[in-house]
Amino acid sequence: MVNHPITLRGLSFNGSSSAVTILERTEQEFIAATLEELAQESRQEAIDRVTAATRDTTNTLKLFQPVHRTFNLALLEVFCQAPGSPRLDPQKIDSAGLVVRRIAAGSPAGFALANVNSEQREGWMEVDRGIRGWVPFPDRAEELDPEPDRRRQISAGNEVIDRRLHLLTRGIGEVYTERVSPLFVAPPQLCQTTKRTILYGLIPVSSAEVSEATIPPTYDREFVRSHLSTYFKANDSPRSIPRADQTVFAASAKDPALGDFIRVLQQLLIELDAFGETPQATALFAQLNQISLPYSDGSTRPAGQVLKQLAQILVNQEGSAPMPSQWPPITQAQETAIVNAAKAALDARLASLMPNQGRYADPDAHYQVRAFVRVRTEEGCPPRLIWSSYSESFAIAPWYENSKAPPVQITLPNVTRATAKQFKPNVAFAVPSDLFNFIQGNDPKDVVNGEGKPGGGLDLDWICGFNIPILTFCAFIVLSLFLQLLNIVFWWLAFIKICIPFPRRS
Repeated sequence: MVNHPITLRGLSFNGSSSAVTILERTEQEFIAATLEELAQESRQEAIDRVTAATRDTTNTLKLFQPVHRTFNLALLEVFCQAPGSPRLDPQKIDSAGLVVRRIAAGSPAGFALANVNSEQREGWMEVDRGIRGWVPFPDRAEELDPEPDRRRQISAGNEVIDRRLHLLTRGIGEVYTERVSPLFVAPPQLCQTTKRTILYGLIPVSSAEVSEATIPPTYDREFVRSHLSTYFKANDSPRSIPRADQTVFAASAKDPALGDFIRVLQQLLIELDAFGETPQATALFAQLNQISLPYSDGSTRPAGQVLKQLAQILVNQEGSAPMPSQWPPITQAQETAIVNAAKAALDARLASLMPNQGRYADPDAHYQVRAFVRVRTEEGCPPRLIWSSYSESFAIAPWYENSKAPPVQITLPNVTRATAKQFKPNVAFAVPSDLFNFIQGNDPKDVVNGEGKPGGGLDLDWICGFNIPILTFCAFIVLSLFLQLLNIVFWWLAFIKICIPFPRRS
């Protein structure tokens, strides 16, 4: 039975104190290497040598991922708050783990995120084996056991009151289970040698997990208003239109005078899906139709229908039609209605295109680690939960950043006239007839100049085999050429391509 206070903190042998000691290891057998170093007299020097210390330009600690061949190991010690700070008997530890929590950021420019406060922490949560993703903690919920079924239940001896207390400890509505990484107690011999009860565990900083229910951000209304063309903003006077009262054709898409007007059509057609069939698109189309465009014969037509037809001509390059005489004045009420409808359309487009949320997909996010132990108490009582403090906040280095590990080496084949025949196709592509005939029936120069045409030919699908090592060989040559070409822009050859003589084995 353990009733006195217990402390869980970062491992240290020189009296310094940290919430969680985070080591940055690059060895393949990094756990064995760490335990071996802790068994030596110079254990504190060993910890100091590999403590994560890389920082970004904002002085934020940066942890590398396994793709950098770097692993982050948490080291902690647990002891009793009693004279002499005796180490906790490992036999008293029921279980231990750590959680990685994200510090919620504010809304990015152009977006409005609901219920997000800066500095609020979020946990990676599950419900009934479904991943909910990053979920903000309600007040004081950060102190609860990550596993709802292991939370201590408070009993008042009354069934009704107990039921309400149960809701308070488990939460109302969906009951989340936070993702936990295990902590392990160091071998007994090491704990005895160091006179510490040491716990260690891998800090996860990469994951293929994605949430199964993503709440996409919504656009800020003022951002949408500023993003729209001036044609849709309140104005007391009519505006001119390029090529007014003239007939435009598909070939008019290359007319420089129509450039800005075509970009408006592209925004409506592609970005806002204003001519689509979704409820939001239909609502926006209806608002556009509230604008009447005048023509030279004295008639008027709804702007939505006109813009849809002109988009077909000037964007999709099909058909012909006359341009209106001018763009009429827009009232404030019309502007408000169009902006609201455009915002709804943009929100819907973002929701349809936005992928589910990856656990560590946000490159700008900051995280903290917090460890816990469950300590056994008297028989029949649930274990006590002891939390460490939060670690220093850290960012996760994106995959493309360099780490301290040496670069990955890829051996290219030695291709000569004599050896080329040895490289047989080792991957095959099933090519549809249309694509195969397009490639066979066009001159590459015509395709580059935008003059490609359907290839025709036989209605047969094809299987085309390639040799991946040879493709890699060709890609290396092309890459080297482009690096030199783009060097006049970036001046990067001195540091992104370093070639030094490499002795060949005899």
